[in-house]
Amino acid sequence: KIATGNVRTLYRTGKTAQACKEMDAYHLDILRISECRWEGAGKIKLAAGRTIYFSGRQDGQHKEGVTVIVIKDTDKTVIEWDPVNERIIKICFNSHYAKLTIIQCYAPTNDHDRESKDNFYNALEDTIRKVPKHDVMVLIGDLNTKIRNDNTGRESIMGRQVLGVMNDNGERFINFCAENKLVIGGSIFQHKDNHKSNWTSPGGKTENQIDYIAINSKWRNSLMDIRGKRGADIGSNHTLVTAKIKLKLWKTKLKKHGTLFNCERLQRQDVRETFQSVLCNRLSLLADAPETHSVEEEWTRIKETFQIIGEKIGPKKRKQEAETWKCIKERKELKQTFLTVQHHEVEQKRQEYKEKDKEVKWRAKQDKRKYLEQKAEEAEKAAKLGDMGTLYKLTKFLSGMKKPTGTSVLKGKDGQILTKEKDKIKRWKEHFEEVLNRTPLEHPALLPRGNWQFEMEMGPTKEREIVQAIKKIKNGKASDENKITVEMIKAGMDTSVTILTNLFNKVWKEEKIPEDWKHGIIVKLPKKGDLSDCNNWWDITLLSTPGKIFSRILLERMKISAEKTIREEQAGFRENRSCMDNIVIRNIAKQCLEWNTTAYFNFIDFEKAFDSLHRESLWKILDLYGIPTKVVNILKGFYNGYSCIVRQDAVTSGVRQGCILSPFLFLLALDWVMIRTTTEKRGLQWGLPNTLEDIDFADDICLLSQKRELMQEKTDTLSESAQQIGLKVNIKKTKVMKLNVEREGPITCSGEDLEELQQFNYLGSILAADGDIEIEIQRRIGLVTNAFNTLLNIWKSKKIKTKTKLKLYKSNIRLVLLHAAGSWRTNKKLESRLHGFKSRCLRRILNIKYLMLKSETSPTQIDDVKTEIQRRRWCWIGHLLRMSNKRHLKHALTWTPQGKRNRGRPKGTWRNTVETERQRFDKTWSEFKWLAQDRRK
Repeated sequence: KIATGNVRTLYRTGKTAQACKEMDAYHLDILRISECRWEGAGKIKLAAGRTIYFSGRQDGQHKEGVTVIVIKDTDKTVIEWDPVNERIIKICFNSHYAKLTIIQCYAPTNDHDRESKDNFYNALEDTIRKVPKHDVMVLIGDLNTKIRNDNTGRESIMGRQVLGVMNDNGERFINFCAENKLVIGGSIFQHKDNHKSNWTSPGGKTENQIDYIAINSKWRNSLMDIRGKRGADIGSNHTLVTAKIKLKLWKTKLKKHGTLFNCERLQRQDVRETFQSVLCNRLSLLADAPETHSVEEEWTRIKETFQIIGEKIGPKKRKQEAETWKCIKERKELKQTFLTVQHHEVEQKRQEYKEKDKEVKWRAKQDKRKYLEQKAEEAEKAAKLGDMGTLYKLTKFLSGMKKPTGTSVLKGKDGQILTKEKDKIKRWKEHFEEVLNRTPLEHPALLPRGNWQFEMEMGPTKEREIVQAIKKIKNGKASDENKITVEMIKAGMDTSVTILTNLFNKVWKEEKIPEDWKHGIIVKLPKKGDLSDCNNWWDITLLSTPGKIFSRILLERMKISAEKTIREEQAGFRENRSCMDNIVIRNIAKQCLEWNTTAYFNFIDFEKAFDSLHRESLWKILDLYGIPTKVVNILKGFYNGYSCIVRQDAVTSGVRQGCILSPFLFLLALDWVMIRTTTEKRGLQWGLPNTLEDIDFADDICLLSQKRELMQEKTDTLSESAQQIGLKVNIKKTKVMKLNVEREGPITCSGEDLEELQQFNYLGSILAADGDIEIEIQRRIGLVTNAFNTLLNIWKSKKIKTKTKLKLYKSNIRLVLLHAAGSWRTNKKLESRLHGFKSRCLRRILNIKYLMLKSETSPTQIDDVKTEIQRRRWCWIGHLLRMSNKRHLKHALTWTPQGKRNRGRPKGTWRNTVETERQRFDKTWSEFKWLAQDRRK
């Protein structure tokens, strides 16, 4: 049973819920809606199991738009859908006899210009031509068409059961049906006139039949009935038109992965205590069991126990405001009343209906406001408890910053839009095969056997290690398809640790990994750009939580010795190091400019670095670096046979995205590449006899040299070494910056010239060839302006206290605005611009006028911009002073290149600013170094 109707808009609060309510009332399988006024195209899963397919405008305007709502069982039969444009959407269902293709449309009104009508029918014609001839094709929607009841000469396509006088749209529609052999269903079934009409004028004086359902003539006998349902009410002057089609749909059988456990309920004391009691009882039985099971059997018993108890947590229930639904019911009763009363009472009842409709809209808005206020109160409560994770999650929800987690519109390799679900799945499979399963290397690295071993713990797993590993995994992290979360493990900590200790020791002893730990779920996260392109999506893998705990234990055992092995230039994924360390490159560039020293910066980018690493080379590198054979064998166990649900084959290259060990393993492989690259001294002179060859943050590498020839040699060496372990330099994204260089040839890689830039975004901060910081500050103000505006709902909320708003301002706005501000050298002009932005933000947050926030002393207790930049500058200097003397970056404080300054007064630099402030503090560098050892000072 299907229906169509024009609801005037779904963009208004509560409209979608009302439409679903009418679907239940009339037992509809498919509801087609015209004029939904949603933008873009996509697919949305509703809480009740329904699915909405929609197609709207792409220019951001909330006009036109068509929508299809299908119930859960019917959605399983969908095999293809195509959002043609803002007026047409096509969706295809599977059935036992022939496929059912329904085309929902919203035609221009009769008053539209001829060009708009021609464009609509041309697009509709193209859509119908793509439908196979043997399909059951149904054309449905608001055609804005009036036809007369004279079917002379057109008996094959229409009957006489119609209302109205023919208009231009009617002529077009009849001719269109004749050309495409469509039967106008609304004209062939005999009903009362009030069951034929489906549109009423605003004044209620005129009724017409403008919404139609047509079917291809071959399947005419499958159409059992069409009539209007006057009792249906979604707050529109259009009547719901229903159709019965005799056709049995064929459901596509999908693998059920089960429902995720609602671990948020474990925050409740009663639920947590019950869960702990049941978990401890069941796991205690496992602890008392004899140790005769294999690793796989032991893991299966633990897994099934957690899953059985997890079901007891229960799903999350949603509440709806009863008063609003009561009001909607009263509105529906009023509509039925004025449709049946005597003529002289119609106007009075119609007016009562309009008043009730206004009340429904008002109550829907109030419900939404009440719901948002409730979320705001939850955010305020989280802020008081210091639960910043929940606070930021609710902040994103309240500000509407939720990003899409999937895309319904997908393009193939040839750029054509894919409409069939099986083609989309095939495209994603093809994409991940290319990304994760790289071509085997022709000439892998020839690595010698290691002749030493890490000094690391090699005994059985201790309970203390497991407890520490569990505590380091944050709550709220998604799990794999086994659905065991860290919250469940923490809920019964003591018993869980005992059971996991037995399991982990079996894994350690037998060097075998449970099969479930090798499987993951690929989740796609959007990048920027066209999301219909697979390349504009990140992929991360959800892995087993117990597997993560075991990986954390391995990491903690290895990283102490590894920290002594990895090169000093690498700052990525290491304790007490951050990307701010590498922003020192700005000061290096400034010194080169001041002393007229030539310098070459080559910013290297690898193609799919984490996914491209050659596994066999990685194992050899681990052996070379002294990782014990037992540990290497366990790591191999994680990767051998590793597969993901989104794909059906094994993943054969790269490190496991989402795995705690992946960054560490990648750093070791990259460290081997950089050692080979920097064997010869070709970098910046960094004091006798040292050179600074590069600055690295994971795979964000910046090669440094003073001569073109040396930079070319270093680039070639890096490219060749990287290729031996599967890494390939991305020539399009690798950029070169030259300082004090005139008319020299380009740097090349693999025979292609690398692009030269005057400014480059390195680790989130703009580095300019002329050393200017103004462009970076302008960019930062632009970034945080957009971020501030997306949080307007937060700033306006009266339920969120000012203290919480200021906390969000500091973490979401000021933190981004002043990123890497410790390396800035500002002047009065730039400080004034930053202060102006800060004042505008605080005035909006505090809801006060300009004069009340004119002075620097304000009720916010937030330092002025100049003071904050100075504080960050000296915090960074303290960080540098606390570094070991072996750290190359510490030398950046005093480094001066060989060269000669220009005549005249030198330009202001960061170092000059620091020296001026030091003199103002009246302290020597020795005193500062002593003070820096205590962070509180």
